[in-house]
Amino acid sequence: MKSWVRPFAGLGLAAGLAACAPPEPPGAELNPRLPTENFRAEVEDEPHEVALAVHGWGLSQNQAAALSDFASGWLASGGAPIRIHVPGGPEPAAARRFGEMVRGHLADQGVPDGAIQMVESGEGGVLRVGYVRRVAVVPECGVQWSDLRRSATNEVQPNFGCAVTANIAAQIADPSDLLGPRPSDPADANRRAVVIDKYRKGQRTSAATDSQADGAVSNAVQ
Repeated sequence: MKSWVRPFAGLGLAAGLAACAPPEPPGAELNPRLPTENFRAEVEDEPHEVALAVHGWGLSQNQAAALSDFASGWLASGGAPIRIHVPGGPEPAAARRFGEMVRGHLADQGVPDGAIQMVESGEGGVLRVGYVRRVAVVPECGVQWSDLRRSATNEVQPNFGCAVTANIAAQIADPSDLLGPRPSDPADANRRAVVIDKYRKGQRTSAATDSQADGAVSNAVQ
């Protein structure tokens, strides 16, 4: 009778001590599951603008080239609203006409007219074109160093995984991909109907094999 009471009593004592363990304080930083999770690329919003001097005769060659690069970056960023800040000053009509020229050039580059907004600006003589884009913030590596020859806690070094994360953040085309996956494309209903029909008929549902893609190892004796 006593032989099995003591083990169970020990288990009960251990469970009681575990229940009495103090919880983690609010804001405490927990160790990540993997060493590569010590660093992560953050995504922030920042304004991206192009400043153009107002010309009564229209866009200069350099201004047109700058707007073309601006439009290319906007088309690749996901399409936040573009605002053309038209300056006031002594000749507001000329600034307004220049702003319409900027709008027309952006439209020629593929920017939809509905994505462009014209707003008044108090800055005289300078027209600004801009939008808010997402950028990946690259973590700063090499801040903490430790002895690479030994570790009393058998843990990785403080900089482990930082270079990989920094390289990914610097090379990613759309920083929004760091926030979550993109939505999937809709399924091909026509292809699905063809496959189901073949399956019901007991036919082969995979694509036909291309004989030109086959390969074979030659057994010819040299």
